Amino acid sequence: MFVNIVMETATILVVNDEPGNLSLLTQLLRPVYLIRAANSGENALRAATGKPWPITTVPGATR
Repeated sequence: MFVNIVMETATILVVNDEPGNLSLLTQLLRPVYLIRAANSGENALRAATGKPWPITTVPGATR
């Protein structure tokens, strides 16, 4: 008997205002996740509009 398992790939919205950090995080996560990237909070809000996103924060990432 064969079982066909379909796993949905999670989408992560990566937000960082430093281009190098944004690029690095995107490259590290892309092999496992679908990535949407934004270089500012304003752009992140635009990217997230209309799509339900679970909220996760990285400790120490706020100013």
